[in-house]
Amino acid sequence: MLIQVDLSVLGPLRVRLRSLNDDLRVTLSVVEKRFRDFIMKELPLLVAALAEQGFLKVQTDLRVEPIAPGSLADEIDPLKDWEKRFEEPHQRVDISL
Repeated sequence: MLIQVDLSVLGPLRVRLRSLNDDLRVTLSVVEKRFRDFIMKELPLLVAALAEQGFLKVQTDLRVEPIAPGSLADEIDPLKDWEKRFEEPHQRVDISL
């Protein structure tokens, strides 16, 4: 699962969840190191909450990377290149005799 939210205090935050059997991998991405430090302090609470829901093997990763608003759709949409062809102006050839 891939989720992106734009939080007023933290800016864009991207959450990737991958589950396989009893294992859960949570990857969080923020745009600035100071936001990473803030979230790092809260990760134990997240892991504890997930354990209460039955996820006993949780791996977490917290990254700082550029995230543009709306970039999530571009990342996961397999048809984005196909759709963009319709948005681009088509070249025309006018032949007058």
